[in-house]
Amino acid sequence: DYPLPSGLSDFTFDPRSNDVLSSTNDASTGDMYLLTDFGPRRLRFNMDKGVRPSWSPDGNLVAFFGNEKMSGEWGPGWAYVPTHIWVMTDRCANLYGFGCDDERESVVSGITEIGTISWSPDSSHFVFDGIMQGKDGVFLYSLKSNELVKIATGDYSDPTWSPSGDRILVIGPRIVTKEFNPETRSEALFFLDVSEIYTPELEE
Repeated sequence: DYPLPSGLSDFTFDPRSNDVLSSTNDASTGDMYLLTDFGPRRLRFNMDKGVRPSWSPDGNLVAFFGNEKMSGEWGPGWAYVPTHIWVMTDRCANLYGFGCDDERESVVSGITEIGTISWSPDSSHFVFDGIMQGKDGVFLYSLKSNELVKIATGDYSDPTWSPSGDRILVIGPRIVTKEFNPETRSEALFFLDVSEIYTPELEE
């Protein structure tokens, strides 16, 4: 046991070890930490913000939201600065970010109101939620083709890819019926069929 930095959340395991990546996040800034048997250690690469990491199932890559440079003065306004999704190698994570700037790359940009990232079981794609071009949605990104596809439009969040790879679970608005009571309004779960929302043939 050892004390953790204040505000850690969004834990993700390295599939090949007991190490865990996590981040602090106060909406405007954030740092990532690698938690090992020897204690927590901050990743010190040249970025002003790095949050909500997600380790790929094969253990080779980590995707996270972040910015190299935040514009303007530090403050609450930083929470609304468009953010990128970066992908870095597992080696970069295990080196605590030292000397591996060439092992991370921005693959998606212009995201506000960031959500979470979830990988496909084969580590070839990931999904995430957020706002892009002023509209809420859930998006799918292919590392093979660099294609970005919106797979759900509206107030949907927290996408999770099923272990079988054929469905994606999202949280969305409850369907309104005649018996709908706004005082008891709650969210609903939706399953998206990957074969119906995305065509892998586009990558061939």
